Amino acid sequence: MSKSKEPLKKRFLDAVNCGELGTIDDYGVIVTVREFKNYFRDIKTDYTGSFLPAASIEEGQTSATHTKYLFHIRKGTYRVHPDALNRDALTDRTIMAKHTGFRF
Repeated sequence: MSKSKEPLKKRFLDAVNCGELGTIDDYGVIVTVREFKNYFRDIKTDYTGSFLPAASIEEGQTSATHTKYLFHIRKGTYRVHPDALNRDALTDRTIMAKHTGFRF
């Protein structure tokens, strides 16, 4: 299956886990709407504008589900729930270098 035919959730999480999308901070991976729309510019519908809000965990909740796996932290900025991340990929030195700009 070509990448563009895969569900957007899978494409999104794959991009985050391999270091192509988002920025690592002390609490996880942050993704902005601007980064998201730029990365998925092959999607020609308005779906890119509603994807992140639709995947946001409701205020006051802390558990991720199969459809809710982002925390809305401020306008246009989301944190990926730790349970949605592939920790092995994020600790890989190559991936960390991509996210932080640090060279090993």
